Amino acid sequence: MLCVRSDHDHDGVNGMTDIYDQATAREEQDRELALQNLRYSAKPLPQGVCNNCEASCGGAFCDDDCREDYERRERMNKINGRG
Repeated sequence: MLCVRSDHDHDGVNGMTDIYDQATAREEQDRELALQNLRYSAKPLPQGVCNNCEASCGGAFCDDDCREDYERRERMNKINGRG
């Protein structure tokens, strides 16, 4: 069995010493960032009516309650595979 010893115990990147661990951590960070961007990129546009209750308004929603209801329903649809 061949053992390779490194004179450096820490490489300064979260205490990881193995390049594969570093690559895995970077991949996980990139994946999480991509998922966050996807979650926040699909926002409804202003249409002259509320995207939740269809009341006339100047923005995408008539108030914060309608926006929150809409976002909650969209999250549930995604969780249930309907979004």
